[in-house]
Amino acid sequence: MNNPSKDEILSRVNGLFVELFETPPEKLVPEALLFQDLSLDSLDAIDLVVSFERVFKIRPPHAEIRAIRTLQDVHELVLRYCNEESTMGDLSVVPAEATPASRVAN
Repeated sequence: MNNPSKDEILSRVNGLFVELFETPPEKLVPEALLFQDLSLDSLDAIDLVVSFERVFKIRPPHAEIRAIRTLQDVHELVLRYCNEESTMGDLSVVPAEATPASRVAN
């Protein structure tokens, strides 16, 4: 998938929450707080950042990652860095079998 649109990127980000953390899609609203509303913990946050690197081929600075509080913050961060990158990975690459055990094994 070359030059994905904003909607494709946001859909893929939301898909990561569903696939990696089994977040119900109806909870994926921009104002959702990652830790309180979406029930992520610190290890989930690390998994999310690793997924950014793997799926979008981006590596935001730690200071920006630590500032993320809401799903909207995640969307804005990924969009900003995807727009800065001249090449991106195929957005369909996250394996369907991405479970906590398989993430650790990789």
